Amino acid sequence: KHNSFIVWQGGDVEDFDLKFRYKVETDWANSGVQIRSEQFDTWRVRGYQPDIASEDWITGICYEEGGRGILARRGQKVVFGADGTAEVTSFGDEKALGDYIYKDDWNEYHIRARGNQFYARINGHKMHEVVDDAPEARRRGVIAFQLHTGQPMRIRFSDIMLRRVAPEAK
Repeated sequence: KHNSFIVWQGGDVEDFDLKFRYKVETDWANSGVQIRSEQFDTWRVRGYQPDIASEDWITGICYEEGGRGILARRGQKVVFGADGTAEVTSFGDEKALGDYIYKDDWNEYHIRARGNQFYARINGHKMHEVVDDAPEARRRGVIAFQLHTGQPMRIRFSDIMLRRVAPEAK
């Protein structure tokens, strides 16, 4: 009836590096990893989600589950001002970045969050970057892996490594 999540029980994280490997093993899959998110039910969260899916355009975007929707597509840096307005710039071609994502093999995801900014890399290539000073911005929260509603799917995660970093002095 709704997306569900495997929620890491190690507490909220603020500034961090998260690295893991994933492999989609079905024709259809939709998943992702929640960062700095809010858990509001046993298996449900809302917040920032660097995405993973079998659909060509989704992997590598940043989606806000239960919030503003797509925040940044592949190849975009999006800066949200204090009033919530977004300034979008492009640092890479969406399709060309998609060519670095392996459909039938393991991929390496790296997410780095510092202060009001975070970015995601897949297989060493930056996919998106978000700087968020909007009223709904989150600087800390849970980490969770998503299982989207829909038809059966299989996605594997391995080699999950989280390194917390002391927040920078303000």
